[in-house]
Amino acid sequence: MFRNKALKLLDKIGDPYEFSIFDKEGKLAFGTLVFMVLPSPFLIDNEGIIRVRHVGVLTPEVWEQKFNSVLSKLKEDEK
Repeated sequence: MFRNKALKLLDKIGDPYEFSIFDKEGKLAFGTLVFMVLPSPFLIDNEGIIRVRHVGVLTPEVWEQKFNSVLSKLKEDEK
């Protein structure tokens, strides 16, 4: 029920995320210690390892402070 509402909202306002995960059983939430806090953006590398986790809204400031340097390093390491 809530998933459909969320998808409709993203269709209406635009989806800023590369992809979204639906965790029907809630296993991922407990494994990452994120529950009842939305949104919770992650940066996951090519090996499936969570490199950055942020609880709350992803603002440009948060992106610069927490995500950008790690993403740049990961891209550099791929070369």
